[in-house]
Amino acid sequence: MNVSSGLGGQTCPECGAVSSAQSQFCGQCGAGFPDPSPEHQWMISIPMLDNRFMLYDLVKLLFWTGLIIAILMFVMLAAFGPGHDFLESYFQLMRMFAYVLAGFAVMFLAIMLLFFGNRYRTGFTVDRNGVGWSSLMSRSKWANRAAVVAGILAAKPGVAGAGLLAQSQEQGIVEWDEIRKLKFYPALCTISVMNSWRVVIRLNCTPENYPAIADTLKRKATKAAIQILGLMLSLLISASQRGAQ
Repeated sequence: MNVSSGLGGQTCPECGAVSSAQSQFCGQCGAGFPDPSPEHQWMISIPMLDNRFMLYDLVKLLFWTGLIIAILMFVMLAAFGPGHDFLESYFQLMRMFAYVLAGFAVMFLAIMLLFFGNRYRTGFTVDRNGVGWSSLMSRSKWANRAAVVAGILAAKPGVAGAGLLAQSQEQGIVEWDEIRKLKFYPALCTISVMNSWRVVIRLNCTPENYPAIADTLKRKATKAAIQILGLMLSLLISASQRGAQ
């Protein structure tokens, strides 16, 4: 996100309104301004094939994909399939789909090793707005855009959609009030940042900056949680006062 700064302040990249140089948010549309002096900012090359978190995410993706397909196939065959050999047809389809999933797993592992060289460079930022990340792999960005173009030219919306989804994950930010849980792995120098239902980002730190980043996240997330609790209490008190009147 690019923010231009004039003599009197900074220009919002979303709506173009000018706010003071000290503003954290645009007074017109509410968009957040990036912190000019983040507390922590670093780049790290993350191993892939020997990264337990990356392999865990791959297994989880394949498991949930297989489970959803198994349930859908069961329902469809139960409703429209032949009744006399229902189970035989179902297990035959599941066997074929298991081979497909195994092929996808091998393909993902090959991409990690051959295309990315078993390394993925990522930049992280911890500032007043939250926890941010950005992909620093030019070949990954190129592949995402190539997938979109290829999907459009081949009239395959699934391929184009996958490319667009991957593009949307090239960078992002988790604001402090969105963080609900932090999981710390000191031995691996990794911190999992979670919202109310999933891991949004895993911060891969260095042995040198891990203690300071872990301390900052604990402090900032606790402060945000207290602010949210105070807001909820004030809303409850206000609602009870209106009800009493």
